Amino acid sequence: MIWFGAAVSISVGYFFWIEDPRLHAILIGLTAAFLGIVLCLIIVNDRPFVGDTAVQPDAYRALLDLVANAPR
Repeated sequence: MIWFGAAVSISVGYFFWIEDPRLHAILIGLTAAFLGIVLCLIIVNDRPFVGDTAVQPDAYRALLDLVANAPR
């Protein structure tokens, strides 16, 4: 769905009438670049607990210990 939405967003840009074709190409290119960056970030951040830049569970464990040992 995300890829389809990106394709639709880029193709809709061709329906807007801009007299300068170079400016139109720049706008479409910027839209495509933005959508590419968003898709790349979605793919990279799909599994935050796996890989070289994984989120370590230390902070979660410390918070769990703090909540579990809190006085009532």
